[in-house]
Amino acid sequence: MLAQQLFDDAAEAVVTKAVTMSLEGNIGALGITVKNIIPPRRHRPCDFPLPPLVTAGDAAPAIAAVLSAVAGGLLSTAEAAELSQVIDAFLRALEAGAVEARLQRLERVNGIVA
Repeated sequence: MLAQQLFDDAAEAVVTKAVTMSLEGNIGALGITVKNIIPPRRHRPCDFPLPPLVTAGDAAPAIAAVLSAVAGGLLSTAEAAELSQVIDAFLRALEAGAVEARLQRLERVNGIVA
């Protein structure tokens, strides 16, 4: 606990020193700065404008736009796969909502109280 407090108190000075040494050309400090102070970005924001998804009919044009972006080099296949999963999740949510609505209508028609 004491060690953590000491580190917390000195963190700003340590980071400042590492950045200064990096800027002065110290390769070791540069490596530490890049690897530890500036963590690697796991995911970058995607600039692809996914077409609006409102109805199930919007899914096919959205997938077509994703495929076109891959073919044009605007999206990687990994990005396309992730966007396709988003579109698939949207469709599954719509399907679940439709099933729920049909079930509620059937229960009303048959006088079933849930």
